[in-house]
Amino acid sequence: MLILELLMYEIVIIAAKVCEENVFPPDYNKQASPGVVGNPAHLYIDLNVMDIDRIDEARMEFSIQGYFREVWKDSRLNLSCLAYNNFDSDTSVPERITDRLWTPDIVFDNARSGVLFSLSVPNRYIAFLKSGTIFRSSRYNLVVGCYMNFMFYPMDVQECFLKISLLTTPDHILLIHWASDDSLYKNYFKGVTFAHDMQTLKYDLLPPRTYTTKQVWFKVNFTYLYANFTFVRKISGSLLNVYIPSTLVVFLSWTSFWIDVEAVPARITLGVTSLLTLVTQMIQARNNLPAISYMTAIDLWLFSCLLLVFCSILAYTFTYRKHTVNKKSEVTIFFINCFPFAWKTINSPGASYGEYDGCEAVSILQWQCTRQHDAQRVDAHCRGGRRYTSYCVVLSSRLPREGS
Repeated sequence: MLILELLMYEIVIIAAKVCEENVFPPDYNKQASPGVVGNPAHLYIDLNVMDIDRIDEARMEFSIQGYFREVWKDSRLNLSCLAYNNFDSDTSVPERITDRLWTPDIVFDNARSGVLFSLSVPNRYIAFLKSGTIFRSSRYNLVVGCYMNFMFYPMDVQECFLKISLLTTPDHILLIHWASDDSLYKNYFKGVTFAHDMQTLKYDLLPPRTYTTKQVWFKVNFTYLYANFTFVRKISGSLLNVYIPSTLVVFLSWTSFWIDVEAVPARITLGVTSLLTLVTQMIQARNNLPAISYMTAIDLWLFSCLLLVFCSILAYTFTYRKHTVNKKSEVTIFFINCFPFAWKTINSPGASYGEYDGCEAVSILQWQCTRQHDAQRVDAHCRGGRRYTSYCVVLSSRLPREGS
C-alpha cells in the first residue's frame, strides 16, 4: 500500500512538471509585452496604503508603505491544466514559473527611494486567475518627493501625489489604468485606499483621489497614473507650542505699565527678556521648515508679537523721558527766613536742607536768578524779616552770599 501511494505521488509530481512546462509556449519571450501594436494589453493597478509614517517638511518628502497590486492578461499562456485560483486564494505560483513570466516595467516617477519588504521572505505574491489573468501583489516602502507650500503654515494644507508609469512600454502596446469603480475589477479594488486605522501625528488625511494624464515622449504616448494625498495640518500642536506662549509673553511685557516709572532696571529687563523669548520662538518655528525665502503665517504672528513688545519698551522710553522733564520743571515754593534773599527752589531728587548765613534753604544742583529788579524787590521784603518767596530759581548746592 505504501509503495502504491509513493508511486501515485511521483506520477502527480511528473504531471505537474509537464503541465508547468506547457504553460509557456515554445516562442514565449518574457521580454515582450502580451500586447501588440493596434491591440494593446491592459494593466490595472490598485494601491492599498497601510501607513504614511513620516512627513518631512524640511526635506519635502513623505514615506508611504502599502500593497501595490497589478492585474493583467497574458493570452500567450496555456493555463488549461492549472487549477485556477480566486482573488481571495492564498496559493501562489511557484518561483520557477514566475521567473519565466513577463511582468510590467512599473516605475514610481517621483519616488526618491524605495524597497520591497523582505522580512523572512520577499513580500510578493503572484497568482494565475481565470482567462489568462495574472495577479501580482507587492509590499513596498517608498520615500516620495513632494513640493510643499508653507505660506499658511501652520494652518497649511499640503497636496502630494505618487506618480506611476511604465518605464519603456508605450500606450500602443500596454495601457495602464486604475482598478477603480469603472474598471473590470471594480468588485475587488478601489484604485487607492487607506487602511481603516491609519493615522498620522501631525496631519489629518483626506480620502485619496486618483487621476490619469498622458504625455508624449519621442512621438509616442505614455500614460501616467496619479494617487493624490491631501494632508491637513493639525493646529493643536502649534497652539500649545507657539500661539499660547507668545500671547502670554506679550501680556507679560504689558505688565511693565503697572511698574513704577522710576524702576528703570525692572521695566527694561522685562521688555528685553520678552523680546529675546519671542526671537527664540521665531528661530524654533523655522527649524522644521526648509530654507524658504517667503514669510509664513506663523512668522507674521510672531513678528506682530515682537512689534507689540518693542512698542511697549518704546512707550516706556517716551514716558520716562517726559516724567524726567516734568520733574525737573516742577517748582515747589519754600517759605524761608532769609535776610538777604528769599529763594524759590526746584524740588529735585537728592536735595538737602541746610543753613547758609542764617538763611534756611534747599541746596540743589545749579542756581540762576531772575531779572535784577525782581531780586531787589524781593530783597526789600526780606529785609523786613518777613517770610516770602523770591523770584530766584535755585538750581545749585551753593547759595549766593549777601550782596552777590
